[in-house]
Amino acid sequence: SDPNFNITIIGIGGWALEGRVNDLAGLSPIEVSSSISSVDWEFLGVASVIHGSSLLQTTTNFMSILNRGDIVVVDGLSCTVSRSGPFTASSVPLDEPYLGPTLSGVNIFKASTSCQTGKHIVTYTPYVQGAYEINIKLGDETISGFPKVIDVIPDKTDTDSTTAHGPGLNEGIAGRKASFTIQAKDSYGNNRMSSQATDFYVVSIYPEYGNASPNYGEVSVGSDGAYSVNFVPEETGYHTVAVVQAIPEIQTLTSQYQNMGGRSGFFSLALDGVSTDRIPWNA
Repeated sequence: SDPNFNITIIGIGGWALEGRVNDLAGLSPIEVSSSISSVDWEFLGVASVIHGSSLLQTTTNFMSILNRGDIVVVDGLSCTVSRSGPFTASSVPLDEPYLGPTLSGVNIFKASTSCQTGKHIVTYTPYVQGAYEINIKLGDETISGFPKVIDVIPDKTDTDSTTAHGPGLNEGIAGRKASFTIQAKDSYGNNRMSSQATDFYVVSIYPEYGNASPNYGEVSVGSDGAYSVNFVPEETGYHTVAVVQAIPEIQTLTSQYQNMGGRSGFFSLALDGVSTDRIPWNA
């Protein structure tokens, strides 16, 4: 029920241009569908109108939803319902001759008095990161201010979509460095960007036999959501590699003193019966 707006949203940069979805390359740019809803225009129905005529021929009765003096929109043109002339169940009089093309079955809208041109909300949901061009046309004419370019960035890191790859996940040599890469992704498979917040990962390597204590990988930040992991396996046999996204916790301590001198001492942090060593402090 919009006045024939033609809305296109198409990728012009990054993954959106490549047509890439997750790790799969596409053959053409991503196109995003959209929906439009009227805010200031109310869809009334369809009608026929002849160029130069001052009368709309309607297929349904507008008398209960339209009054004389109201503004109607016909093919993008604003017209006022005449205060005289035949207003019937199948016709609506206009105060001036219609100057648009002769049309049959055209959508008719009632416009609010505050916004005769009509206000519409366009809704769309992009799933692939990159640059998109948004263009809106009414008929063959691009409306003012368009096209526009927007950047779509990845959402927050999703552990179910995040992947890992590299030789260190397949084989290794005892006493020698092994490595692999963690690729942080959002829930739609987009790689996180270097400009976004850094994630924190804990990598534990458990040997199948022998020492039950795990080794821990050294994680370093790469680019575009990639994290390099290095570790040294110490025993032969199969190992289990566990990658956990850690959530940093900020502790706030509040202390009170009877005087300003001697503000020093020790404190410990405890959780579920496990406590840290005494941590010295001096204000």
